[in-house]
Amino acid sequence: MHAYATAIAKAGSADYQAVLKALPGVQFDSPAGRLTIDATTHQADTPVVVNLSVGDPEATEDVRFLETEIVKPEG
Repeated sequence: MHAYATAIAKAGSADYQAVLKALPGVQFDSPAGRLTIDATTHQADTPVVVNLSVGDPEATEDVRFLETEIVKPEG
């Protein structure tokens, strides 16, 4: 929603084609931090959470997390 609202403001219109043209490069705040819509992939550059885990019947949902890493997008 934030990306779309920002693109509408950037385009000065809610017209579909105008918003579509305005989306590449749009930046907006999210719970994951400030994100940017990539002009090539049309995706936000969100970080990826990678977990190393093992099965553990004593742990919540039978999984114990050994290590967690957040991989931020390059750029």
